[in-house]
Amino acid sequence: MKRKLLPSVWYLLATTCLVLPVTALGGSICASVPAAQSNGVSFGFVTVGQTYSYQASGCIQRSLDANYADPDGNQYFLACNVFVTNVVAANSYLCPGLTAFSLVGKINGFSCVQLGKLGTFTASTSGELVLYCNDDLYNDNSSSWDVCVSGPSNGITSQVCQLVPAASSDGVLFGLVSAGQTYVYSAFGCIEGSPERNFADPDGNQYLHGCDKFVANAPAPSTCTCPGLSRLGLVGQINGSSCFQLGKHGTFTASASGPLVLYCNDDTYGDNSGAWGVCVDALSDDIDADGTPNNQDLCPNTLTGEIADGHGCSISQLAPCAGPLSGGTWKTHGAYVSAVRKVCFQFVVNSLITSAQSRAIAKQAAKSSCGK
Repeated sequence: MKRKLLPSVWYLLATTCLVLPVTALGGSICASVPAAQSNGVSFGFVTVGQTYSYQASGCIQRSLDANYADPDGNQYFLACNVFVTNVVAANSYLCPGLTAFSLVGKINGFSCVQLGKLGTFTASTSGELVLYCNDDLYNDNSSSWDVCVSGPSNGITSQVCQLVPAASSDGVLFGLVSAGQTYVYSAFGCIEGSPERNFADPDGNQYLHGCDKFVANAPAPSTCTCPGLSRLGLVGQINGSSCFQLGKHGTFTASASGPLVLYCNDDTYGDNSGAWGVCVDALSDDIDADGTPNNQDLCPNTLTGEIADGHGCSISQLAPCAGPLSGGTWKTHGAYVSAVRKVCFQFVVNSLITSAQSRAIAKQAAKSSCGK
């Protein structure tokens, strides 16, 4: 009789999990990889030279005895609770020389690839990617790992929203980020950090009574996922390192390229409950959509639909109702109207607006109360 495994932690991913996919791996594909499946599980087709990210969780039983393993090939007793060892696979194993009982891949039936809990790999050839438990005897194995592999098009270029469970010690994969790119995030919700009714919001503010009564905000000790950042706060890692603080809302600039994984910053996850809802989006290179990149825009926050010059400035920004750009307020209403006409004339000269549009804008300025 095989011993029954404790239930593994399943990722709450926004993507649809597909079993035995056979399409090109472009987005994110999630499937279970049973430890007993000697022919592996197909994750679609990869392209030579392309980099893919992966994330895996769970605990498999690798023999009839109480011998367990996680996707990194770390071997345990008591359902991945008591670490025992990590060894190199012998010649009889599916992928000799890689880690025994770990998550591995093969492309086109050869070209073994070492995988694990989290990371990236670059395809050495084009063809079908099949994932396995790296073993030499499969019929005494049981249970499975939950695995997601993301293709190069899964980089965060539009909003990605997912739940980040407080109990997920392996975090939640949000896709690939690019070094130097700035991303905007928002998070909401209230998680319970322990059975003693300690609650927390994404900023790491700790409460009693479901995030109603503030208690503290404290730095995480060295045992936590990201020491020194807010304990029980929302944090991120790129490529399994480079911790950075997130929270309810804000921006961050990626320090490296690779998979972005978000966590509740804790050291004991098994007694947590609840989840935050988190959204991450790439910050536009032209956030006000005026045709001028952010790093060259002298007038940020141009109103939608307004015509801007080569410096990203609209007529209303160059001749604002509140007063001259040099400071103060308009001395008279006529001074404001005159300034608008001068800016309109320059826009006509630069072929940004027509003479008819210029007259209409000046007429509207004359009817305003600006400078009165």
